[in-house]
Amino acid sequence: KTSHSQFPSVIIKWADHSCSLLAMEDPKQSRKRVLVVGAGASGLACAWSLGRQKNKFDVHVWEKDSHVGGVCTSEGIGQDQWINDGVQGAAPSYRNTFLFHQEFGFEHEPVHMRVAFGKDKTAWNNVAATQIIREHEREIERFGRVLRHIMRFKFIYAFIPIRIVLMLHWFSKSFRDHLIFPLTALFFGTGNQTPHVSSVVVASVFLDPDVRLFDYDPASLLSQQPDFFAFKKLSEVYSAIANEMNANICCNRGVISVKREHNHKVVVLDSSGVEELFDELVFSCSAEAALKVLAAPRMIERFVLGNVRYFNDVTVTHEDEQYMRKHYEFSNKRGDMYFIRSDPSNSEVLEMSFNLSNYQAQLRGGPRNIYQTIFLNDQIRDCWTKEEISKEKVSTYVYSVREMVEANVTHMAPFSARGALGALLAKSTDIIFEGYFYVRLKNNFAMRLSHICLFKNTWYCGAYTLFNTHELAIISGLAVADRLGAPYPFKHDRLALKQFENLMNLKLDYHGWSRTATHFLERKILV
Repeated sequence: KTSHSQFPSVIIKWADHSCSLLAMEDPKQSRKRVLVVGAGASGLACAWSLGRQKNKFDVHVWEKDSHVGGVCTSEGIGQDQWINDGVQGAAPSYRNTFLFHQEFGFEHEPVHMRVAFGKDKTAWNNVAATQIIREHEREIERFGRVLRHIMRFKFIYAFIPIRIVLMLHWFSKSFRDHLIFPLTALFFGTGNQTPHVSSVVVASVFLDPDVRLFDYDPASLLSQQPDFFAFKKLSEVYSAIANEMNANICCNRGVISVKREHNHKVVVLDSSGVEELFDELVFSCSAEAALKVLAAPRMIERFVLGNVRYFNDVTVTHEDEQYMRKHYEFSNKRGDMYFIRSDPSNSEVLEMSFNLSNYQAQLRGGPRNIYQTIFLNDQIRDCWTKEEISKEKVSTYVYSVREMVEANVTHMAPFSARGALGALLAKSTDIIFEGYFYVRLKNNFAMRLSHICLFKNTWYCGAYTLFNTHELAIISGLAVADRLGAPYPFKHDRLALKQFENLMNLKLDYHGWSRTATHFLERKILV
């Protein structure tokens, strides 16, 4: 039996299995009833954009956890102090993120990025030249020429991972493992899957005037301390966003099953056994969670969602400076924020750390140095040095949380389409980047699988649809909202709009959004 919501329309927000109805008008039959599954950055961006068109959409968000924001959490570390845990900050090019937060009055703190790579003979940084930089001067200069060549022939190199490019151009293993791979892991948070990242993506970081983080230095690779931004308290940012948008947000309400009817309606069963009926469904959760609850996933959904692989990471928040000095080229005087090193026994295996006290504004200048060390991929946990961190120096609360969610907090493995289906999709793409969920259809960055499955009411958004970054999570949520009929909200910002257009692969003509190419592609795929 299907019924409308049995929950009261106005009760205390964030209580167990609670809802808060912020759009108080009675729902009209003419309005589309939309459910967003997941209240992370992408889900809230989608719900906010839809909610701005309150005469068109009746928006609902179900979140299985007791808080909104997804991985954008803030945790107490004792002594009345807190940290942003999981998401730290953003580059100035993250225009959609900043504009979204500014809509709710949040401006973030500028910092200068300082990075330390390696240890001892392999140590280098973006402040001064070191031994390994001097040893690879000729390769650094030559790599700059290769990057320009990559940008000149983007369409070809987009399909070639950076590891293959480096090998084809005869760069040394030391150059690859100690300079380029750690640098790429820093940019994209790709961990030990870094060798598979598209070479075009790597080149863009240096040479694309809109998104580059560093100017390429042909003598020392990096010689700048670029502007960056540290987020304010993200738990407060996303709570404020959730409270102020026109959407019915329910925390502690997970989804058990999703049935898509032939009348283009979606029946969703929640964790309390209550069924509700919706016109449109947006999955803003992990690929594996979406696939698990779909009652009858189509072949393309099983193939694409099932091939997004996750690895378990563990983050330990601590104050063990002795550990940091042992494993990293460590200098608090220099003000380093990021630390990345290669495992001595396998130089392609990476470990990453942060000094949050040099990064997050609320900790700067204080008496404590708060570190986070990320141990990547528990399949190679034999390489981890986690047990060397002194238990007395670990923030007990945060440590227990990280250990508890060890099996769920993940980074994504590279995926490339294979077989006949992969060939079909490859023929219908704009540029498919080899190495990160690379079934990005030309009609929609948010990857509307329903166009292939003939279901007109199932949508997907989230960082996993391309790269695991905060900016792409938000753009993907705005992309789904735009495709549903809520116009993209940041057309006034040139860079934000360009990023949105690039990732959506839509064209903005003189009269507005043109979807001729989109409709053509849909027909080609369905044929």
